[in-house]
Amino acid sequence: MRSYSLGIDVGTSGVRAAVIDENANVLAFASTRFTALGGDPCAPATWRRALEATLRRLGIDCDLTRIAALAVDGTSGTMIAIDGDGEPIGPARMYDEPCDDPAVLARIEANAPPGSAALGSTSALARVLLMQDRPGVAKVIHQADWLTGILSGRFDRTDENNALKTG
Repeated sequence: MRSYSLGIDVGTSGVRAAVIDENANVLAFASTRFTALGGDPCAPATWRRALEATLRRLGIDCDLTRIAALAVDGTSGTMIAIDGDGEPIGPARMYDEPCDDPAVLARIEANAPPGSAALGSTSALARVLLMQDRPGVAKVIHQADWLTGILSGRFDRTDENNALKTG
């Protein structure tokens, strides 16, 4: 039995996903706009509902039990604090949401090398430092890593791009 790959993109307006076979033939494509769900496009619950709706649509056109590989892409630098079970703690901080805490920015500047992606008020690291002390937080991860965790049951993986952007 041939296996499939699933690619998921979470953007600012919704979730898009495609299933391809081993020859890169697109077997199914589906998308769900956040506005169709009536939820806040910056809320993790909305992302999850859009992901679930998109996967249900994909499952109509192909057998999702044949998925052997997964790739998830999210809005780069969007961070979410989670508890030990992967559940969100408080609101996410979006990729374009600046840090307005001078102490956090000074702390990063004192430790990050020149030119690092960790520098600046809109760095992912600044968002992590703002969120890490929320009560009940086990870790702060990227949006794509959280959605991958929902699908895999593991919230301990990231990719090189997300790791580098965090600094």
